Amino acid sequence: MNSCFASIAPVVCTLSQLVSHRGRSDLPETIFSQTEALHLQVTIEFSRSGAIALMPLGLPLQVEFLAESLGNRDSAGATAGRFLIGTSRLHTAAHQMIYTAAIEVQPQHAGFAAEQVYEVSALLRVGASHQPAWIVGTIGGLLTQTY
Repeated sequence: MNSCFASIAPVVCTLSQLVSHRGRSDLPETIFSQTEALHLQVTIEFSRSGAIALMPLGLPLQVEFLAESLGNRDSAGATAGRFLIGTSRLHTAAHQMIYTAAIEVQPQHAGFAAEQVYEVSALLRVGASHQPAWIVGTIGGLLTQTY
């Protein structure tokens, strides 16, 4: 998948490697049965000198995984639209610049319909909830199919 980055001098945050796979397998997969676990993950990487100072603060990292149905329209011509698959929450730590946000869900319980193609994206928010975010970013382009 493509990567996305946000730069707030002197901090750069890069989202990359949005992937899906079956259960605990490390092999990327894009076609899933309604009854098997879907594992989604994205890599978050901070860089530049300012990031070194921010990591020990234990900043909250929240990643929302979203899906949007592509094609397969209903009789009125509408698709199912975008929906939240799940959320991963982490905190930054001293001397750690790379984080992996991951979730595992059952497609049928997360809102996926059978015989559909979805575009999956991840939305990153760095900072405390109910406060303005320090960094916000998104990455998309992962296509999955359910049966």
